[in-house]
Amino acid sequence: WFNANQWGSTDYSMDILVGKWSRYSLPPDTDFGYYMGRFFGGASFGILINNGADGTNNKIASVAIGTIPTGVWHHTVATFRGGDFLRLYIDGVLVNENTTAIYSTVADSTADNLLIGQSTENYGYFDGKIDEVRIYNRALSADEVRAHYLRGSNANGAILADKFRIIG
Repeated sequence: WFNANQWGSTDYSMDILVGKWSRYSLPPDTDFGYYMGRFFGGASFGILINNGADGTNNKIASVAIGTIPTGVWHHTVATFRGGDFLRLYIDGVLVNENTTAIYSTVADSTADNLLIGQSTENYGYFDGKIDEVRIYNRALSADEVRAHYLRGSNANGAILADKFRIIG
């Protein structure tokens, strides 16, 4: 869950919710890792991954930043299944999916920490509130994402679920 006060106006035009990104400028110049939030340049919000094998070929699932209003809470989920897909859900709904040449794994640096609310490169600070960050070792199903959203959205009436499948 996140609530953006505003979409930043920094030189880098990034607002990172969560990420673990590594950049090494020594040859070969390699970026790898992942982050979720408003991307460099500021026009899109989503999830970005890079395995470091090809230097600059990021895999992205995103939406236009203008589709996410500030000042209200949003539930956002990114799912990755190696070799298959990268998906972005906002408020319980699948809004984008990338299945084109998805990496089988994402490189993970032991030298960099997972950070919430900023980039590992000391920019991209998120201006707002972040709540209930969860990271799983598998891709959640669409039913699981929807159940998480409904449980946290104060939906009217009872929400019945059986093992993440909404039944009423």
